[in-house]
Amino acid sequence: MGVDMSANHAQGHTKPFCRAGLAQQSRSQRDIFVVSNGPLHGVMAVIENEWASSRIAGKAHSSIIDLPLVEVIDGTLVSVAAWYDNEMAYSTRLAETAARLSG
Repeated sequence: MGVDMSANHAQGHTKPFCRAGLAQQSRSQRDIFVVSNGPLHGVMAVIENEWASSRIAGKAHSSIIDLPLVEVIDGTLVSVAAWYDNEMAYSTRLAETAARLSG
């Protein structure tokens, strides 16, 4: 599954700036870069290279940002595409929520 998020940003940015910012928040874990700290640790990841659905299948991240598809239009409109394994990501977040509520 995939999602495309677009947002207007008051400050002008370039495509390399946005891509570098997303990549900087992650650390390498094989071919997928995982957000290494903060509230999105284990929830968001970044992928920098060509991918196939087999690389996404079985990943528990709710969002894997496809870095090559990050676009900036007129310096203020930023578009970010992300992918996820619907079953694995949902069941992982559900289990995390149940654990938090129970204890």
